[in-house]
Formats: sequence, structure tokens, C-alpha cells
Amino acid sequence: MIGTVQSYNPITGSMTAVMNTRVGTGTFATWFVNLSGATAADGITGATGSGSTGSTGFTGATGATGSTGVTGSTGATGSGSTGTTGTTGTTGSTGSTGATGATGSGSTGTTGFTGSTGSQGYSCWDTNQNGINDPAEDVNLDGFWNVSDCNAGVAVPGPKGSTGSTGSTGSTGATGNPGALTNTHIFVGNAGGVATDVAMSGDATIANTGAVTISNNAVTDAKFRQGIARSVVGVAGNATANTADIQGITDQILRIDGTGTILAFGSIDLSKAATVGTSILPIANGGTNSATQNWVDLTTVQTAAGAKTWTNLGTFNAGITSTGGAVNLNANNNQPTNINTGTSTGIVSIGSTTGAAGTVHRVGTGNYSLDGAPTSTYTVGASTTTGTITIGGTAQTGNISLGTSTGAETVNIATGASGVKTVHIADGATANIITIGNGAAVNTVDVGSTNTTSVTTVNSGTGGVIIKNGLAGGSAVPTGVLGTGANNGGGTPSITIEGTNLAGKITIMTSNNNPSNGGIVFTITFANALSFGTKCYVSLTPGDFEANLLSIDEKVYISSTSPTGFIGTNGGTRLKRNTTYTWYYMIIGK
Repeated sequence: MIGTVQSYNPITGSMTAVMNTRVGTGTFATWFVNLSGATAADGITGATGSGSTGSTGFTGATGATGSTGVTGSTGATGSGSTGTTGTTGTTGSTGSTGATGATGSGSTGTTGFTGSTGSQGYSCWDTNQNGINDPAEDVNLDGFWNVSDCNAGVAVPGPKGSTGSTGSTGSTGATGNPGALTNTHIFVGNAGGVATDVAMSGDATIANTGAVTISNNAVTDAKFRQGIARSVVGVAGNATANTADIQGITDQILRIDGTGTILAFGSIDLSKAATVGTSILPIANGGTNSATQNWVDLTTVQTAAGAKTWTNLGTFNAGITSTGGAVNLNANNNQPTNINTGTSTGIVSIGSTTGAAGTVHRVGTGNYSLDGAPTSTYTVGASTTTGTITIGGTAQTGNISLGTSTGAETVNIATGASGVKTVHIADGATANIITIGNGAAVNTVDVGSTNTTSVTTVNSGTGGVIIKNGLAGGSAVPTGVLGTGANNGGGTPSITIEGTNLAGKITIMTSNNNPSNGGIVFTITFANALSFGTKCYVSLTPGDFEANLLSIDEKVYISSTSPTGFIGTNGGTRLKRNTTYTWYYMIIGK
């Protein structure tokens, strides 16, 4: 059998092979296994033998051929005429084989004598000379038993193979005993690379147990580990533990917290006796610089010498009384100054109500508001004397507002029952803006007395005066569309508005076709609805030559007004076609 080895165990000798070729049959108790290596190259052909070829033996004589038997005589031909050819009959069955002729009478030559039997011969591969092709005798495992198997199992050497790679280095053997070593000494390699018996020295010592001890004060700052920035090394908790970095940030100090269990950076609590002890904290550091005075608690009677500055809002429930000196409220900063801004309805007096003539009571030069709860009443100039009340003098540069809260207000100026009053409002030397009744709610503005028996003179000054109507929502630009009174088709009719909801200019171009008689010329829609009292009026005046030339029947008039806009309509005679007209408008509310 010839096969291929699949596995082999060198310890147990177990081998598994797949048979590729099998010759013969039988059952065998033992096996001879020949493991073949690579097939060697063919050996050199041996030289031809030198012996001469033997002479050819004599050819034996040919035996004599027996004589041929006598041929029988031919029978006579019949004399009858040839009959007509009959129909072809059916093929008859094959006749029986004729008898074999008699063997010739010649005698056969006598057989020569048989030579004696030679000794049993064996093939060269039949190593056990049993005449059987045993598997072990197929030396080259080619499945054939022939002269190729006659090398007695010795293969012809092939060419020398290449040198194999160097095997891996074996493991290092155990270190030998270095010999004797002095107590508490150690082996140290010297300059020649030889282990030398030396004593341990320097910042540490070693015991014969292997324990190393660092000498006292041997660990310097340079030899200590590095830490994080702005930190100390310690144990932050309340039990023994490994040290760690404890880091702080700006303006913090290292202290034990209020529980007494945590060490950390932080702020200090000045209320703790252990923090400040018996020391007195200076004013510069946030203290009172006193062991007896407590400026945090002002419920006790105290005398405070020197100037005091409140940087935050101070609340005085029982009021403030100042005697013997000037009282300045918000004298240096541009901040609101509020007097009696709560729900109190008490009287706020600035200066004496019975002061002598010529006494000046000044309420600063900034912005001031007399505006408390909705039911509060503030009176300026309510004395019974005939003094002069001036609001906004010649040096005034700020804004002075009377009644600017979001609720409805009544502002009375010089409404006393007796005495002649002169009221100056914005009496400065430069141009002024006077706004009356400009709040978000509906206001009532009375100029002059409602008493019909008295006469109030209202002077508008010697310069120009512009009176604004005070309608709410008038700053936006309105929109407009043309009606059939201006646009009846054809051409390029258009409308342009310049101005605001309250005042401006309307310019139109009529269509190519004749506009309608008595039709709507334009409809103006406010950008946002106006807010006014009971009525709204629109003043419309011609703004160019064509609008000024319109006749009574042609003139455009305001036919409808509302908080959302107004409508302009012409008379019975239509406007001219392809013509530009301009009007100025003004909204007046009541």
C-alpha cells in the first residue's frame, strides 16, 4: 500500500495515513513501514558488460507433412433440358455441417526429451524469497515490484540540500550561587562588570531582611514629588490617609470648615469667635474699628461723627430729621431721586410754606419725577402768598415732566382761588419743546380758567410756536389707493404719500380714461390705528397749481374719517385725465 501521512505522534508512535494505492489482498499481523523522503535523482547508468554473445543453438528438424487424401470423382451431368425458371422459393434452413474429412495417414514426429527442471529462481526485490510481492518489498512505493525496488531499501543519495536556519537560542540556565555575602551588604556591579560585595550607604540603609530605611531629613524639596499650582500637600479629610494636593483660588485662605472635619481653601466666617478671637477688625477691612459700636444694627441710639456714605439703597422707616446743616440728596451722581414713592398719602414739603419772600427752594438740575401712587396729589405753589413759581429756568437743560405715569392724571398749575399768578413754563433763552397731555391714556388738558368770570391770558411768546396735536400712534407712514374718481383705467395712474399718519403730502396721477364724476379719489389707511378722544378731523389743502385751480364742483373734500384712515372724494365735476394733483393733509384729534 502507498499512502500520505496526515499526522504522527513522536511520543506514542501513532501515525495516521491515507492510502493512495493498494496491490494484492490478504491479512497480515505485522507491517513494514518505509517512510520515503524526496525522490532522489536517477543514478548513473552502469557500463555495458564486455562478454561476447553466445552462439545460437541448432534448429530442430521439421517433421514430415502428412499426405492429402484422394478426391472423390464428379458425378455425370443430367441430360434433360433446362426447365423454366420457377419462382424463387423461400430460403431453406441451413443444412447441417458436413462430416469432417478423415485425418491424413501421415504419422506425427516423436516429441523430444524434456530437460531437467532447474532450481527455483527469485526476483531481486523478493527479499524473503517467498514468491509474493510483499508491501515492504515495494521500496520506492510506486505500486510496482521491479528492479527499481532492488536497492535493498537504500535510496540513492540526492544532491546536498541548503543549510537550514539557525535554531532559536535556548533558555538561560539558572544563575549559579554567587558565593558568600557580608551581612546587610549587597552585590553591585563594578566598573569591570563583576558583582562586588559592598555596603549600602547614602540616604538609606538596608537590613538583612531586605527592609530599606530612609535616613531622617534625607528627602529634600528637590527630591519630593511635584504638586499642582497654588496648593499644599496634606490630608483634607478627618482620618489618616495618603496625602494629596489641596488647591486654592483667588482670595481664599486655608482653614478648617465649620464642621471641623475638612481642611480646604475658602473664605473665613467673621462670625466665628475662633476666626477673629479678641481682635478688632478695622473699617478698611470691613469692620467697625470699635469694640462697642455695631453699625450693622442701628436699632440703638448712636452718634456717628464724620461724613457717612451709603453706596446702596438705605431704608428709614421712621423718617430722617436733619438739623444744623445742608441736606443733599443725590448731589453727585446721575441717579433717580425718589421722595415718598410708596403707598403713603402723606404730605411732602420742600421748604417752608410760610417762608419769607425771596426764599429759594431748588430741586436740583437733573431729571426729577413727582409720581407716586395713582391717588397721590402733588401741589407746587399752594401757599397763600403771591410768589412766582418757575419751572425750568434760564439755565435748565434737562426734561421737566408733569404727570407722565401710565394712569390718567390731572395736572393743576396755578389754580388757586385767589391771587394773581404768573406761571413760566420752559422760560429759558433757547428753543424749547413743550408737551402737554402726551401720555398713553386719555388726558384732559385745560389752559386757562374754567371760571367764565375770570380772564386768563396765554402768551405764546414772541417767536414762532408749533402746536402738536398729541394723537397716539402717529409716527408711522400711511398707505393709499386710488378710487374711480382718479383711476378709471388706462395710462399709469399712481398715488404717493410723504409724511406720517398725522401730517404729510398726497400726490396722485389720474388715469388716461376720464375719471368718474363724484367718485372717490383716494382712500388713505393709517399704518396703525390712531388713538384720540371723541373726534378726528382731517385738514386738506391744495399743494400744487392744478389742485389750487379746481372749481367748487371739482374740489376734493374729506368724505369719511375713522381711527384707521380717511377718504377723499371730488364734487360733481370730474378731475382731468393724465394730470398730477398734490394736497397737504393734517390730522387733528379731539
